[in-house]
Amino acid sequence: MMRLIDSYPEIMGIFGREDVNGKLNELLREALEAIEDAPGDKAKASVTLDIAFARDGDRVTIVPAVKSKLPPQAGFRGTTCWLVEGKISLQHPSQIDMFSGPREVAPRTRDAG
Repeated sequence: MMRLIDSYPEIMGIFGREDVNGKLNELLREALEAIEDAPGDKAKASVTLDIAFARDGDRVTIVPAVKSKLPPQAGFRGTTCWLVEGKISLQHPSQIDMFSGPREVAPRTRDAG
């Protein structure tokens, strides 16, 4: 008697040569470790199995694809800089003169006279 397949568990069984189930288990472990190690109180991960079916006449090709999306790893903190004359400065441009020593004070217009 010919074996006819029409259920998800049976389709998963025919992927034995490709070891799709092994890859899914590996990505599942990675996802669980990633959300456990993620910074903060909340994290998301996903493991996706995509099964594509292509028919050519009376022949059907089934192609599985497995992928995962892990939470981002903790990044580096940004450094604030200012652009001055085409270069980067760690000091705000209006504060540069504050640390270069005494400067001449311009007379106010109402004091002149």
